Amino acid sequence: MRERTIGNLLFLNQTPDPTAWDKKNIIRMVEELKSFQPDIIEADPAYLSILSRACLSAGYALFQPKCIVLTYEFPAQIHYRQIHRAFPEIPVVSSYGSTETGHVFTQCEAGSFHQNTATCYLDIQPFKNKSGNPNLGRILVSTLDNPWFVLLRYDVGDLALLNNERPCGCGRTDGLTLRSIEGRLRDITFGTKGI
Repeated sequence: MRERTIGNLLFLNQTPDPTAWDKKNIIRMVEELKSFQPDIIEADPAYLSILSRACLSAGYALFQPKCIVLTYEFPAQIHYRQIHRAFPEIPVVSSYGSTETGHVFTQCEAGSFHQNTATCYLDIQPFKNKSGNPNLGRILVSTLDNPWFVLLRYDVGDLALLNNERPCGCGRTDGLTLRSIEGRLRDITFGTKGI
């Protein structure tokens, strides 16, 4: 455990392939979580859902943190279901970003995604009214805090739905607020006329 602990961070998995997690690895992760007792678990939703499912099927109880933050990939509903089954009373929020842009949005307790105004500026390039919801559009990110790599209106390839209800139920008012991250632009089905 010591070789995977940096300051107050513990890195649980020892291999990027969760199909290689055998019973011994699952028990080790369960025991390390119990020993480390983190306030927050930050995890890839697919990995945490696999760990959750394995623990539930084997009857292992997982340490219950104060909060779970999902990051690294877009969480599907099946991920949320499996994680909530293993962590029934724990709030699960999602964060959004990319390798190029860093941390861009964090989901609040009301379910909205709030811009990280300290590290980036955002634009949402909306679809035209004839092509759909004008509150839906491409996420364009300009980075503010990387002295080696500056991005201006970088198209991350994802779509977002703006939350125009002001203020958000959580009370936060800085930057853009999204109702949801809608997925990848490349996954949209276009009509024969391109709309």
